[in-house]
Amino acid sequence: MYTFREQCAKVPELLLEDGTSKIFLNVMSRNGRAELVSLLQYMKHTTLENADISVMDKRILHLDSIVEEVKQTEEWEVVRLKNHTDVLIFQLRVCVGATNSKLQSQI
Repeated sequence: MYTFREQCAKVPELLLEDGTSKIFLNVMSRNGRAELVSLLQYMKHTTLENADISVMDKRILHLDSIVEEVKQTEEWEVVRLKNHTDVLIFQLRVCVGATNSKLQSQI
């Protein structure tokens, strides 16, 4: 298992510490239990119309119903874009602020 942290590129010791975790899934994998492989294949295309899904269990069906609901919601795209932009702006401000503080302390 690997742990990834968000950090400022200009000030490597400055961690974002936003409480998020990132999970990387290999959707190309065919190894493991049939349920896991089917879930990975669903995530790859986010549709049940996928011949590579060999086990159509209730968790995949439930996930698909949520995905379909989200796909129908215009507000979701607006919120997702707004939040992504807000995070980028926040990260930029933190990095710039930390860089300025570091420069001030070295003067």
